[in-house]
Amino acid sequence: MVGLLAMVPLALTSNDWSVRKLGAARWQRLHLLTYPAALAGAVQYLWLVKAWPLEPVLYLAAVIALTGLRTILKRRATRPSNPVSSAGTWKVHEVTPGQWGPLAGFAPASHAESRHFEAVVLPSFASGLWIR
Repeated sequence: MVGLLAMVPLALTSNDWSVRKLGAARWQRLHLLTYPAALAGAVQYLWLVKAWPLEPVLYLAAVIALTGLRTILKRRATRPSNPVSSAGTWKVHEVTPGQWGPLAGFAPASHAESRHFEAVVLPSFASGLWIR
């Protein structure tokens, strides 16, 4: 029933007029209901047979695998590219000029307002190195 209810707005908005009226971004966000509807359909098919035959289990596994693959590919495509990806993950730390070591950037509270920061890039694989 949930899958059917999720498909009603999809059926009503699957035309060019709806895309223009809703705008592309809102239309795409609405059509993300496709994934829960497909999952609900696969689960419904598994419940319908009231047993564990291979076919409904394969359909459910395929829906889960394809949805997971799409999620992974979408995240990978929207992740900002790292020009130095072979060097590890980069982190940005703020330190006061002249300070070095793992406590760089930490000063007593009385000096907190007068600190001048510079960005320091530290590769995660070299946690003991500070680059100025």
